[in-house]
Amino acid sequence: MERSILTRHLLFSDDIVNLVNDDYLGSGVVVPIHHKPLVKTAIIKERTYIQSPLNGPTLSSSVEIPVDEENDNFRHAPEYIHARTKIENGNHIDLNDEDDVNNIVKGGNYEALHYIDFTGDGWVKSLCPELSNSIPRNIPAYSLVTAPDFFPNTDQRELMDWYDQVVPSHLKENLWRIPPETLSDDRISPNLQLKDVDFRPEDKTVTAIVSSLKNDNMIMETSLVSSKTDRHSYLPDAASGWFAPGWDISHDRTTAGEEHLAAYGLGSPFPEDSKLCAALSTFWPAVAPDAARTFQPMANWPTVSPLTDEEIGIIGGNPWDGMIGPKYIEQDNTIEYTEFDHADYTFNALHNKFSLSFTGKIDITEYQSRVLSMARVYRVLNSISISQRSSWGIISFTNVFPGSNELISAENQTGTSLSIPIYRFEMFKHGDRIPHPTNNPKKIRVSIIGEKITLIVSPTLILVKRGNDPWEVNNE
Repeated sequence: MERSILTRHLLFSDDIVNLVNDDYLGSGVVVPIHHKPLVKTAIIKERTYIQSPLNGPTLSSSVEIPVDEENDNFRHAPEYIHARTKIENGNHIDLNDEDDVNNIVKGGNYEALHYIDFTGDGWVKSLCPELSNSIPRNIPAYSLVTAPDFFPNTDQRELMDWYDQVVPSHLKENLWRIPPETLSDDRISPNLQLKDVDFRPEDKTVTAIVSSLKNDNMIMETSLVSSKTDRHSYLPDAASGWFAPGWDISHDRTTAGEEHLAAYGLGSPFPEDSKLCAALSTFWPAVAPDAARTFQPMANWPTVSPLTDEEIGIIGGNPWDGMIGPKYIEQDNTIEYTEFDHADYTFNALHNKFSLSFTGKIDITEYQSRVLSMARVYRVLNSISISQRSSWGIISFTNVFPGSNELISAENQTGTSLSIPIYRFEMFKHGDRIPHPTNNPKKIRVSIIGEKITLIVSPTLILVKRGNDPWEVNNE
């Protein structure tokens, strides 16, 4: 199992996986090695730093390694690199504390602490002496150790099938930029640049034979009916594909032009990718929680799959990503956010601030309900295009339970009765960005234009309250 740090030629393979022999599971089981924290300082040829490129491109405050867009975005190295811990005279300087962190990173030409995250790709090859002379070729299995799945009960196959077969066409335009395709739907070769393994360009599809658990009395027939996921899966139909470039896997090509899957094209370390993918409207559907509402509104990146106030720490103070969500400032009618360029998921991973305590409870049905509810809210607000949706911010998003005082009042005023699941959205039109009154570079405030709008959303009806006006029914 290997993971590229900076280029295809600089690899490490230690402490990623073990092959385990288990009485219950059998022999040769690939088990990722547990690491706490999930990332650590990298040692590259006895050094712990990289040289930040001079005047290189960035996305937010992450170093971006350019790709040749004319050649379909093939990636020879990690897409994004964390470079916000500057090394100067042996000291570590946190650039997140600087007012203009993005321009400092963009200017580059300094030594930056680098990190590894213990993800990678490799292979498993089985040996059966009795068959060695009977088969023309023993094809290895392609094996991946990927970034954590923050929604272990939300299966990519289920999401893809739902998107393709159930979501109304008029709502699809209000969802993701990229369809939620699975890794098993990709038809390109495994990593052709792994050493000492017989992968070939013609290996567009590899069939895996997976046995049952070790039990002599267990005889099971294969079912053609897909079942609902209620636990995490390790199969490629539960993982996301390499789209743009993906979450579980990226893609590259050899100098001969042969296209293949590769783990080294993803952000390094993975929390850097997590920040950019999650905050940008859950750009990689399902596996990356949508953190758009945690940070100041960004052009063309509206919330798609909202996280609740509790899941982002507004209530309870235990956010999934270590970043407390927005706060309403009543005295000046603004919303206070964590400033995106200064947010550091790598730092949070180093200090064990990520948590599955909330996102791990979200199953596929709940995830789908949130996505559809958010899309319907935008339609009620007459915001169909990406720019229109991006003009809205979410002050609050919560589950509503039958018997709550606000729900009873809204139903009484409108003469309705709502069925579950029911969600409450508090929306606002965001205005100008305002510097924080204490000049804290890690915080920013955004003004509110007009009145706040509250919506109570059920599967069939949406109740709307504009400012202090009475509740109204909207049938979309």
